[in-house]
Amino acid sequence: MTGSFESMLSGLFSDDSEGDGTSERTTLPLGACIAALKDHARRLTTPCPFKCGDVVTVRPGTDVKGAGNPHVVVEVLTEPVTDRTAEGGSNRFLAKYTMRVAHFHGDTMTVHAVDHCVFEAWHEGHEAAWTSRQTSTSRKNTARPLASTPLNEVVRLLRAESKKFTEAKITWKKGDLVEILGHETSRAAKPMLFEGKAVGVVERVDHSDDTTRVIYFDDDGDRRTQWFNPVDLKPFSAVEPVSA
Repeated sequence: MTGSFESMLSGLFSDDSEGDGTSERTTLPLGACIAALKDHARRLTTPCPFKCGDVVTVRPGTDVKGAGNPHVVVEVLTEPVTDRTAEGGSNRFLAKYTMRVAHFHGDTMTVHAVDHCVFEAWHEGHEAAWTSRQTSTSRKNTARPLASTPLNEVVRLLRAESKKFTEAKITWKKGDLVEILGHETSRAAKPMLFEGKAVGVVERVDHSDDTTRVIYFDDDGDRRTQWFNPVDLKPFSAVEPVSA
């Protein structure tokens, strides 16, 4: 591993490489930053405002997946459940779960326990944004068979999809390097290419929906932490220099 690449990875894992907070500096103005923190603290200590059947979505700016996607509350827990099994110091240690929500991951429905504080009520703005994403150019360009499509062509398309699932096996773990093969299907920011390759490091693997949270540099050189589907990633092995 080259010195510069090793230094880059060291910076990714460092909470504060220079002791002044530059590695985790927010782009928000100070006033907005403090207001957001106070609002989050208020939400954490406020009883769950939702009820079974409410349509909600993940609030933007949180570390939870699903912002802008519809979820339905299926249960409000009488007593919050506190996670004491997660690794101490992680963002899940002592996390509280106050309700369960149902939502779609692709075309599969799933149910998760969540904290109400990172959710907000679904409104018309969310619906308009969701509809816009669904009808985006990238989705329109997706191959769609017609009733008149030859059977051989349909079989070819289905085999191509089957190949994706066969190859999309998570073989990496936290701390491993991965090559980012795509970003649009994962709705992630476009990665920057280094010598023709986009690389990142695994921060977390979520086996409940087979997604991986990756730390990488986007096309503008900014540090990103976003979730990827397994078809957009593959293991990456950096070529180690031969010692003299």
